[in-house]
Amino acid sequence: MNNHSQADAAVLDFANAFDKVPHRCLLVKLKLYNLNQEVIGWIKSFLSSRTQRVVVDGYISPKAPVLSGVPHGTVLGPYCFSYLLTI
Repeated sequence: MNNHSQADAAVLDFANAFDKVPHRCLLVKLKLYNLNQEVIGWIKSFLSSRTQRVVVDGYISPKAPVLSGVPHGTVLGPYCFSYLLTI
């Protein structure tokens, strides 16, 4: 920068990426890696039957199924996300 030459930068934002991992896609990729079926079953169980709702000014929305994303603050979250990126 001091000698006025070109500088390139690449910025990666993974903050919301964990919310965008489609469960079905992740499970397919885990099968492609020939991961043990029992482990895949545990991960499927971990991700399935999750719901979410929103509360605004005391109004509570109906529950909606969560079909993508890995739960934040979990041990499996980064593990699942890294498998999605490797294929």
